[in-house]
Amino acid sequence: MEQHPRSIAASLSIGQRLAIRDLDRQFAPLSCAANVAKRLERRSPKRPALAISRPGDGGREFALNDIGMAVKEVLW
Repeated sequence: MEQHPRSIAASLSIGQRLAIRDLDRQFAPLSCAANVAKRLERRSPKRPALAISRPGDGGREFALNDIGMAVKEVLW
């Protein structure tokens, strides 16, 4: 079942919304928001995964996937 970015955005917590606003397609470390970004990597019953990650020099680095970018556009 495919969800619309607007309905996904409506189901996000404030912390998840802030993390998405801080991310784009370029990988970046998030330090304090890394735990929130880890949750965005996983699918949940309410939404698909919105982020991806890779190992970086200072820990995990995160970026938005296609669906995450669509949700970010709705949030702005």
